[in-house]
Amino acid sequence: MEQSFIDKDNVLFREGDEIDRIYFIINGKINITVNINGIDVFIDALTQGCSIGCNGVLGEYMHNFTARAASNTTYL
Repeated sequence: MEQSFIDKDNVLFREGDEIDRIYFIINGKINITVNINGIDVFIDALTQGCSIGCNGVLGEYMHNFTARAASNTTYL
């Protein structure tokens, strides 16, 4: 695992990107959105202890949502 940092408002990955890793949030907040008819719709906010990508990393799957930092965030 490698610790990384993302600044507020930057995109961690976009809807349609290949799932190629699992993200574990150490601190901060990641907003999850989906695009419906050109509008980003808020789904959830993930914080410390949450993970993203576990259900798709072992196959050739794509993210079905966008993950954007709602605050400065550290993750593995």
